[in-house]
Amino acid sequence: PDGSKLASGSHDNTIKVWNMSIGARGTLLLTIPNVSPHIGSLWWVQSVAFSPDGQNIASGASRGPIKIWDAESGDLIHTLDMINHYGISSVAYSPDGRNIACANGGTIKVLDIEN
Repeated sequence: PDGSKLASGSHDNTIKVWNMSIGARGTLLLTIPNVSPHIGSLWWVQSVAFSPDGQNIASGASRGPIKIWDAESGDLIHTLDMINHYGISSVAYSPDGRNIACANGGTIKVLDIEN
């Protein structure tokens, strides 16, 4: 949210958090491994988004649920289970951080994080 960090999702099934501050641009701060722990090469992180306060990262993968991670430690905080067969192609937080919008298989859903 303050522009000093960037999160990226990858084909290697990881989320990486990068320092984008002047003087440290592109320095790797954190790697969250095994985001979607499935066997095979068809599982990858397709979308990531920081929460408005910058404390959490939501991820959507080619298969599996939306997951919410601690942006500092990389610990898994919450899993939003949903039935889908297409994976999560995009995630975005609402401005108040209480909801996550996600897109999958031609459908957009808004999920309450707390319920």
